[in-house]
Formats: sequence, structure tokens, C-alpha cells
Amino acid sequence: MLQGSIDNLELLVELPIKAAEDTHFRVRWAAINAIEEFSNDLKPEFQLQYYQQVLPALSKALNLSMHPCIQVQAASSLFYFSKHCTSDQLTPYMDEIVHNLLRCIQKGNHLLEEEALTAAASLASSAEDWFQEHYRNVMPYLRVVMMKAAAESDSILLLKSLECITLVGVAIGKEKFSDYIQMVVQLLISLQESELKIEDLMRNQVLLVCQYYYFNFF
Repeated sequence: MLQGSIDNLELLVELPIKAAEDTHFRVRWAAINAIEEFSNDLKPEFQLQYYQQVLPALSKALNLSMHPCIQVQAASSLFYFSKHCTSDQLTPYMDEIVHNLLRCIQKGNHLLEEEALTAAASLASSAEDWFQEHYRNVMPYLRVVMMKAAAESDSILLLKSLECITLVGVAIGKEKFSDYIQMVVQLLISLQESELKIEDLMRNQVLLVCQYYYFNFF
């Protein structure tokens, strides 16, 4: 139904976009959740027409540490929105957005860490040019969260961080990523040698990541 309403897009999204900065946290959460729905159902027209309003609003929402539920929803909405953005649309906002995502990864709760990593992975795919220049500022944070997740046997966070690091590697290219390839591969080998349960989905995910590294970085 939404897809058939693209001609009336402005009427559909004007209220949620304005409400994304509402002072009431429930209204703000609902508005950001609506942005996620529009991002998926009305792509890419929604991104093309409203990126200048949506990206700053989501970036601000990532800073609302008093309301972690809004931060989580903002990171999730950013993932869906940025998947269908161009690098040119994202680049003017990347410095602030990535800074806020890294803060969420450092200081957020477990769910916020996961959503922030997922959003960062999407940005790496959509804004490769930005990561070509700034990856050295991002990778140390991703490395810390990956090693911490491995040490704590946190399989979900570990896979999220591996995915994010891998997509940053694809964005910056094999030559620039070479300093990190050995670190990731050693971790993957140790995971394969660990006593992961056969039924554990992580085993399959680790094998897929290993195959990806073999075909793309060697």
C-alpha cells in the first residue's frame, strides 16, 4: 500500500520527519520508527527526497543517552535508510554520524552496540569514499569491540563486529586493509578450533566469513 503512495510521499512523511526531533521521547521514538518503515517501503525515493532532513535527525537521536531506546531505534533506522543512499548523499553527514555511532559502540548497552555496528556496516557499504580517508580513525574502535566480544564469547556481538570490519575492509581495499587481515584471520582460526557446538549458527557464520576473506583478500 505504501509503495503505491509514492506520489503522495510528502503528505505521508512530513509529520514523522518533524516529529523526529520532538521533545517527548515516545513521540520521537515513534517518528524514528516510522522513518525506518519509510526507508524500507519507499526506497529509494524517500532517501533521494529527504536525506537532508533525515540524516541530521537520526544523528542527533544517536546522542540521546538519557533514552537508550531512542538511540537503538535511531541506529536501526539509520541502517535501513543508509542502505539505499548514495555516497554523495551520505558524505556531508558522515563525520558526525560515525562519531556518534562509535560513541554508542563504546558506551551503549549491549543492544545499542549491536545496532550501532550494523548501521556502521551499512555506511561502509554505501559511503566507501569516506572510509577510504577516515578508516584509521574507525578501525581501532572496531578492533576493541571485536576482541572484547571474542574474549567474552559473545557470539552475536562478535559476528556483528566481524561483519562491520569486513565491510570496512571491502570499502578501503585490500592494500589498506592488509594491516588488519592477519588479526581477523587469526581470530577466525581460533574460533574454528574452539569447541563451538555443531548446532550453533555461529559455526556456519564463521565458515562464511572465512570463505569471504579467502576469495576477497588473498
